[in-house]
Amino acid sequence: MTGGGATRGGARCSHHPDRDAVAVCVRCGRTVCGSCSTRLDGINHCLDCLRAMAPAPRTVTAGPGGRAQRAATWALALGGLAGCYEMAALAGLAVAARAETPAERQRRDNLTRLAAVGGALRDFRLDTGRYPTGDEGLPALHDPQVLAAETAKLWLGPYLRPDGEDGAFLDAFGHPVDYARVEETYVLLSPGADGELDTPSEALSPGDEPFHDDQAEWGD
Repeated sequence: MTGGGATRGGARCSHHPDRDAVAVCVRCGRTVCGSCSTRLDGINHCLDCLRAMAPAPRTVTAGPGGRAQRAATWALALGGLAGCYEMAALAGLAVAARAETPAERQRRDNLTRLAAVGGALRDFRLDTGRYPTGDEGLPALHDPQVLAAETAKLWLGPYLRPDGEDGAFLDAFGHPVDYARVEETYVLLSPGADGELDTPSEALSPGDEPFHDDQAEWGD
């Protein structure tokens, strides 16, 4: 086991007993497969704990008297990302933390969904030694018939089952997730709430941010 909570010594995923565990959630201690694990700041978290890390709205009140200043700082987990918000209160004033809007929550849930598909792709690579080609696409996660014979022999899926029509994997908005190979890795692209994919994968280099309200998950 390594410092990031990784494991591969015969343990099974707590949610998928038929799959090998590849990590240990540092928050709850459960063993998880690639589909159930998200790395946040280099540390493994299961999806349940990642969702629980989002703080509830709260109020920070400065103490009475004087002009003393107090500050409150906390982190908000977004899928595989963490944003930090800082607020300060002068004495005698109550300041409420801004609540997450429904649109922000759905975008956060969408990143979690993309991370789950990314975890399945990592499991696929762990077994076969590579990611699916652009022609094989995401169907390679549940249908070995799209694979070349030598790769199909190594396939131990299904790694994730589709939830849309025609075998599509849907994002949190109900739109198909786009898969493309970019150099030696891949990118998963979600069109966001409007359903219009504004980011052509051929315009991206690994790690680039998508355009407009699109969201992306990059491979290792």
